[in-house]
Amino acid sequence: MKRRLGLLAVAVGLVASVAACGSSSDSRDRNVDAGFLCSQGGFCNIGDTGPAGGIVFVAGLKAGDTAWEAAPLNGFGDYGDADAMTSTLEFGGLGGWVLPSVDNLNAIRAQNYLFACPQDTDCPQGFPEGTYWTSDASESGAKVVSFETGEVSAAGLDNQNFYRPVRPIQVGTAVAAVTTFAPTTTDEATSTSTSTSTTTTTTTTTVAPTTTMTTVAPTTTSTTSTTSTVRSTTTSVASVSCANGGTCAIGDIGPGGGIVFYVADEYFKSIGSDCEAKCRYLEITQTDLSTSSPWVTAAAVCYGESSDAGRSPCTWNNSIYPGSGNQQRAREASAAIGMGMANTKQIYLRLTTVGKVSPTDYAAGYAETYSSQGKSDWFLPSKDELNEVQKQSTKIPGIRVNTNQSASTYQSSTEMTAFYSWAQTMSTGFASNVNKTAGYRVRAIRAFAPTKNSSDGASSDDGEKDNSDS
Repeated sequence: MKRRLGLLAVAVGLVASVAACGSSSDSRDRNVDAGFLCSQGGFCNIGDTGPAGGIVFVAGLKAGDTAWEAAPLNGFGDYGDADAMTSTLEFGGLGGWVLPSVDNLNAIRAQNYLFACPQDTDCPQGFPEGTYWTSDASESGAKVVSFETGEVSAAGLDNQNFYRPVRPIQVGTAVAAVTTFAPTTTDEATSTSTSTSTTTTTTTTTVAPTTTMTTVAPTTTSTTSTTSTVRSTTTSVASVSCANGGTCAIGDIGPGGGIVFYVADEYFKSIGSDCEAKCRYLEITQTDLSTSSPWVTAAAVCYGESSDAGRSPCTWNNSIYPGSGNQQRAREASAAIGMGMANTKQIYLRLTTVGKVSPTDYAAGYAETYSSQGKSDWFLPSKDELNEVQKQSTKIPGIRVNTNQSASTYQSSTEMTAFYSWAQTMSTGFASNVNKTAGYRVRAIRAFAPTKNSSDGASSDDGEKDNSDS
């Protein structure tokens, strides 16, 4: 089974015109010219989100260029582990990941600010100080690069080093299922009767994706006029619900079938969610995924204090975060709204990807593997996200708010210390540190943003218009 560090299941519909039947080169040019995002097949600037949810560190600014994205999580192990993990990786639903070349790592070092953690804290996408495996390997060893100095040296294949998967991006190549609007000519028959003394004029307008032809056929004369290309497409629809991409209010059903419990005043980041850096809402599953799951298991894949070995039991005084960074600052950062996805991915990385633990043996595993209404970017809420759940708990079906404390306590994805995690009791609102081995209830949440303008019930793609007659 393919392993997943798993950020971002990119599911972006690309609007294609009739000309999509042309050559692949034409398609790439059109993707770039149309202003598609890098994640949709458009050009890629440094710092963009790539098709698989990684961070672009080598740009591609014209069709046919090869840009590069780096996965937003690190691994740690010997060369065999690094190579096996990378080659079987599916991230954002896409494979093709490789270990970076020396040049790739130096390019990442030059753009290190892109991977900096918020407010100078540690986070999963950051680069711990140390040496990183490269793709330059032989039977006797492989090259490694010091992230601090850029120095290249040789290391034995059994040595333990960091690794960061990277992935090439072919600029202009569509990366998602293409939704084609008006693949053939769409006829809009509009009859207009104009009466003079003896003349009746009927006007039929044929709308095609690239040209508009208006044919005027009076009873006594025939006039044909051709307008220039119309590059604006407007589709009128009824009022768009929250579930279908419209604006949402607390208590609405979200696109994933959950209950909306949080509406942000401004966009927030949820690295790895479909909405990525422009998220507005949080929804929660309508039922518990588990009634009693621990935060971690006894798998020996966690980190001791100030250790990068990643071989300590997760159940006893050890952390999911490597010791080369500031573990306590990483824990503090993990509490914020927008951090639940990154937390979940880090727990899943250590326990299931590295430790081969079944996802049904721990809380974050349930959330990471959950899918509903075609949405698979669910995660275990962070401490602050879980607190928002509690605030709206009376509007969420089945949340245990009127039972005893232990029966209404839910797991968060936030690590408090090497020994404790955070949980919150819905009946009292009390957030507390709990033993990581203790079993509590689990619900998954997901972040998302509106995809349609529901204020006027229309989805539009504005472009140039020039309706001058020829």
